[in-house]
Amino acid sequence: MIEERRQAGGHANGRNWKNAKALTNWVCRKNNKPRQPTMTDCLQIVTTVEHREDAERIARTLIEERLAACCQISGPVTSVYRWRGKIETTQEWRCTIKTRADLYPRVEQAIRRLHPYEVPEIVATPIAAGSDDYLKWVAEETRE
Repeated sequence: MIEERRQAGGHANGRNWKNAKALTNWVCRKNNKPRQPTMTDCLQIVTTVEHREDAERIARTLIEERLAACCQISGPVTSVYRWRGKIETTQEWRCTIKTRADLYPRVEQAIRRLHPYEVPEIVATPIAAGSDDYLKWVAEETRE
C-alpha cells in the first residue's frame, strides 16, 4: 500500500500552498520591524515516511538548508489509515520539525521534493508556548 500512496498524485485533502500562505499571514505581524520571536512565530511540523533512511535524509536536508533548527526522528510508529477504500496499517518513522512559521512554504516544498510518497503527511501546528531561549534559538538557527 505504501507504493500506491507514493504514486497517487495530488495534494492531501485537495489543498496546496493556499494553506501555507494563510498560516504565514496569520502568524506575521502588520509591520516588518525586527523583534524577538513570539510563541506563534514558530511551528512544529510533522511528516512520516516508511524508512528511517528517508526520515534521516529529510531531517539532514532541512537542517543543512537552514529550514529547520531541529528535526527529531522517532519510530517506528504504527499508522492506521483508509487508502483507496481499504483500511491499512503501516510501520512508519515520524519526523518532528521545529522551524519559523514564515518558512512553512519552503519547508513544505522541501519535504515534497524529498519525500517518497506522493501524498505525504505534512501537518503544521503553531507552538502555543515554549521557553523564550528555545524559541530564540529556533529563530537564530533558521536565519540564512
